[in-house]
Amino acid sequence: MRPARALLFLVALLGLPGCSEECLDCDVECVAPQPTVLLNMPGILMAGQPATLSLPPAHLGGCGSGSQASSATSEVYGPDGALVPSELTFSGPTASTRLRFTPPQPGPYHLLIAFAPVGGLQQFDLHAAADRSAEATRLTLPSTCTSLERTRLGTWACGSTLIRDGMVVAQFEGARLAVADDVVWVVTETLARRFHETPTEFWQSHSVGYTSRSTEFLLATPDELLLLHGSELMQIVARSGLRSPSTVVPLPAATVGPRASRGVLLRDGEHVALVSRAETATGTDLQVCPILLAPSGPARLPTQCQLISGHVVGFEPSVLWTADPPTRLSGGGIHRWTWTAGRLQEQSALALGSQIRLVETTLLRPTAVPVVSSVPSDTPPAPFPAVVTWSAERQRLSLEHLDSTLLELSASPSFYWGRGAPPASGSQTQLLLRPSSP
Repeated sequence: MRPARALLFLVALLGLPGCSEECLDCDVECVAPQPTVLLNMPGILMAGQPATLSLPPAHLGGCGSGSQASSATSEVYGPDGALVPSELTFSGPTASTRLRFTPPQPGPYHLLIAFAPVGGLQQFDLHAAADRSAEATRLTLPSTCTSLERTRLGTWACGSTLIRDGMVVAQFEGARLAVADDVVWVVTETLARRFHETPTEFWQSHSVGYTSRSTEFLLATPDELLLLHGSELMQIVARSGLRSPSTVVPLPAATVGPRASRGVLLRDGEHVALVSRAETATGTDLQVCPILLAPSGPARLPTQCQLISGHVVGFEPSVLWTADPPTRLSGGGIHRWTWTAGRLQEQSALALGSQIRLVETTLLRPTAVPVVSSVPSDTPPAPFPAVVTWSAERQRLSLEHLDSTLLELSASPSFYWGRGAPPASGSQTQLLLRPSSP
């Protein structure tokens, strides 16, 4: 790397705006420029599509009230650290500077704008999302879905309603549903039932009653249901039709995230993780406590619970998604964790930058992945939502765009859904089948 570029990277990493060289001989205090808050900068671009970004006038450090920029250069670095071709139009110190480039692939992009004389440096991060809207299959369901799953034979579990071929085939008012292959578990505060699906019918194979408590979380396989019921963890085994002895688990009153429950379950074979809130010396963190599914039922292990910061924004059977809280200059970050052999391990992280925010969704379903969107901006392109996705091939997190018209968005590893914008019916759910990861 050339010395000049190395110095530019050093200033960028430190995030310290400098003063021009003329300050060295000044009789007055050197005035450093304040970090630029890019209120009108889009946080998400579309991979493969040209983008034009408008930057506010530069303010350089200098003697007294500062000096004016006379020229500018730009450098754009892609997800792999390679330099991306860019074009910068500098129209003077009092006008906006325009940067044009085309992000060639999904991922984070680091932008550096250096103004002369030395001392004016603007740097920021944007994300490019893969546009996969043309690949997604679109469907409409005749009900409002607070949760959404699909059986192996194609029946939709939409909230507490079962829908097949566009027709409602069963409704379970007040129940929570969990799907595993061709099995649908229907859970109320006092009863858990297991339904098996065939091409022509649903038939109930098991039913287990228990003391009335609120249902916090469900994690299902075709043969077993893990039920976080009040402050008890229950295991219902279909082959015996019996409930194993439950174990009492610590569940504070605080939820694990906005619009979420008090606890989340993860599973890797016989190793189960209970994710809940814990009061710590530094505040309220997430605690991840190991539980073993023994022949006698779930058993808490003496292993110390792990503590991680942030709040829960998604989960899959063996995956936990968490987010750091946003600040004035940053949207925080998203972390993907895997539960393996009795321990939670961080797999990847994605820094959001200042112009991206999480889209809050209701986290009361068996699987959920985070959805993000640009902060509203006066500068094109218009904000659009994107799903945070894991690429096993690239071993990193990136963004995937599917649709800009849906309201009250939710996403799982397989589906993306919400309400259609008016004049679409409010009692319908518009959904897209997510394409396989590239």
